[in-house]
Amino acid sequence: MLPAARRPLECVGRGTVAPRCAHGTVRPTARSCWRGEKGGSAFHLATGPRQRSRKGHAAVNGTVMAASISEVTELVQERRTGWSSPTWRWGFAVGDAHDAAYIARSSLQSRDSRRSWLVQLAQTEPSTTPWEEVKLVLALAFQKAGHERRDGGAGGWLEVMERMVLAEYEGDDGIGYLAEDLWTRLPLLLRSPGPFQGMAEVPDAAAVVSSLVEAGSRIESTEEGSTASRCVQVLAGLDFVDRGI
Repeated sequence: MLPAARRPLECVGRGTVAPRCAHGTVRPTARSCWRGEKGGSAFHLATGPRQRSRKGHAAVNGTVMAASISEVTELVQERRTGWSSPTWRWGFAVGDAHDAAYIARSSLQSRDSRRSWLVQLAQTEPSTTPWEEVKLVLALAFQKAGHERRDGGAGGWLEVMERMVLAEYEGDDGIGYLAEDLWTRLPLLLRSPGPFQGMAEVPDAAAVVSSLVEAGSRIESTEEGSTASRCVQVLAGLDFVDRGI
């Protein structure tokens, strides 16, 4: 039997009791929020208006912040926050997750910025992979897929997001769980709307990067089978570069 934290999640929907996090707050369930059902407060994550201070910058909690994806990691470190923190508050209009999501979206607004970020992820050494950025981008991509009803249905990408909300992917063991959960769902990319639909198999990370860089560019992709390479495959299959987050 799997440990409690790794037992399969039951499908959530209208009328389902949302799971409670460690500090007692009821978290919104994936399918009630990301499908946009009544009462799903997470539907509004990081979509509210922001006070602009000058071009390319935004004020978050009164602090001017440049639109750089690396600032997600800085925010997590400076505030000592993350998916297991009571101040993260994924799915709410106020909280560290909302601020981090705004930074991520601001820095990855253009197709070129998303392409460059994905290529860089594929060529990052495993020991220096910016996991706070990666997990947040994955969660936002899963959320968008849920809005657009291409999340794979029950047991699909929204379930991975739900496990992320429950802090199952924290720490070294958590990253291993993430790799496992992404790997088992790769076939969904062959059946869902996206660039891999109808293919015989999901292209590996090296093939994904080759399709994104200019001909003749030198490519140093991550070791195939690494968690980062799985993330590259999933994001590419969810059409992250063209659709955004």
